[in-house]
Order: sequence, then structure tokens, then C-alpha cells
Amino acid sequence: MKRKIAVLFLGLGAIGGFACGFHSLRLGPESRSSRRDAFERHVATICTEAALAAKQHP
Repeated sequence: MKRKIAVLFLGLGAIGGFACGFHSLRLGPESRSSRRDAFERHVATICTEAALAAKQHP
């Protein structure tokens, strides 16, 4: 019984992952580049805040 449930969840996860990937491909390169830019800005903000915090606390 436990094996059937595990196989079911793994199968649903695989199908969901492929669906998400195909949806992302369908959005086009403009959407992917804007998401990437937003992520890079987010990482830069976090790094800047961490560097300033480290500088304040020697």
C-alpha cells in the first residue's frame, strides 16, 4: 500500500514538473529574461544588505 502511494506521488510530481516546464517555455524569452533580471536584483540586494551589516558589526 505504501509503495502504491509513493509511486502515485512521484508520478504526480513528475507530471507537474513537466507541465511547469512546458508552461515556462510557452511564455517566451521575454518573460524568462525579466524573471532572471528580477532574481539577479533580489540577490544583489541581499548581498548588499549582508555586506553593510558585516561592516557595521566588526
